[in-house]
Amino acid sequence: MSITTTDYADLKEVKERLNIPQSDTNSDEKIGAHMRDADSFINSQIGVHDLVPLTNPDKHLISLASGLSSTLYNYWQTPAKDRTLDGIKAWEDRITDYLRARYGQQDRAGKTGRTFSSTNGVTGTES
Repeated sequence: MSITTTDYADLKEVKERLNIPQSDTNSDEKIGAHMRDADSFINSQIGVHDLVPLTNPDKHLISLASGLSSTLYNYWQTPAKDRTLDGIKAWEDRITDYLRARYGQQDRAGKTGRTFSSTNGVTGTES
C-alpha cells in the first residue's frame, strides 16, 4: 500500500523533515501510521468546532501535521532512555494554537476577534 497523504500530513514533507530520501520506501508504512496519529490529534481538536475532518486543509495545517508526524516517528525510533514527550507536546501546542486562531478566532489567552483590551486609552468616546 502506498501512502502519500492522510487527512492533513504529507509523506513527502515528513520524509524531508526526517532526512529520508523520497525514493526510500522502506519506512513509508511506519511513517504513515504516525501521520494517521497526527491526523487523529488534529481531528480531535477540530471537533471542538464541529468541523471534522476538514476537506481542504491549508498549507500551514499540512505543515504542522507533517511536523507532528515526524516528531512522533522520531520519538518511537529513539531508544527509551532518550525519550521525551516535550517535542510532541510542543507540536501539539502549535497545532492547537493555530486551530484556535484560524477556526475559533481566539488567541492563546482566549481573546476573540476585536476584543483586545483598551490598554491603549481608547474608550470609544473619542471624536
